Amino acid sequence: MVLSDIIALLALLVSGTSLVLSWRTSNKRTEMYGFYEFTKRFQEIELKLYSHPEDEIYHKLYFDLCCEEYYMHTNDNLPQGIWDSWKSEMELIMGKENIQKSWQKLKDNYDEKFKEFFEKIIVQSITNKN
Repeated sequence: MVLSDIIALLALLVSGTSLVLSWRTSNKRTEMYGFYEFTKRFQEIELKLYSHPEDEIYHKLYFDLCCEEYYMHTNDNLPQGIWDSWKSEMELIMGKENIQKSWQKLKDNYDEKFKEFFEKIIVQSITNKN
């Protein structure tokens, strides 16, 4: 192997390493942006839940967002720590009786997997209260 071949091989390795690092950075940035956007939406809806506790429109928006988050989680599109945080918030909010009543009225708008998951969240929220 001549010196020019070694230099070409090193250049290829450096180039490949650079591409991998660039892809990882881009992937992490996209992940963080998604986390930011979902958290922002979650907080906006949560504020409306507290300021308009009887308004089923906000309850429906909240259930829709939880459903999106659930499917992101089940498709491995969320880091576990983020999911754990969001799930804890769901348990907290679903512990509210008025929101549970809305869920009973609106749950048929969702598929069976999400309904089963959310029913467990409600049970967990009640268990945490006691």
